[in-house]
This record gives sequence, C-alpha cells and structure tokens, in this order.
Amino acid sequence: MSGEKKEDQEDRAAPETGAQPASWTPELLAKRRARAKVMAWALAALIALFFIVTIVRLGGNVADRVM
Repeated sequence: MSGEKKEDQEDRAAPETGAQPASWTPELLAKRRARAKVMAWALAALIALFFIVTIVRLGGNVADRVM
C-alpha cells in the first residue's frame, strides 16, 4: 500500500519538476521554443516601451535637477 502511494505522489510531482516527458515530439518542442521566443520579444518590447516613456516624461528636467 505505501509503495503505491509513493508512486502516485512521484507521478504527480514529476510535471512540477520541469522534467520533459518522453512523449514530447520535436514538433512540440519547436512550438514551445517559438512561443518562448515570442514571449521574450514581447517582454523586451515592454521594457523598451517603459524606458522610452520614462525618458520622454523626464524630458529636459534631467538637466535641471539639483545634485
């Protein structure tokens, strides 16, 4: 009985560890990589947008600040 429970717990814990299941095909991995690249570009664009908005809002006030 306890051996069965331990196996059930290991099966449930396996996806959380980040291990890749053996059933993933090269096509699925390629799609995953493509989604990761899209998310990376979206994150980079968001960071660039925040940076540009910050610079524009500061404008000429940067030179007038007291140090």
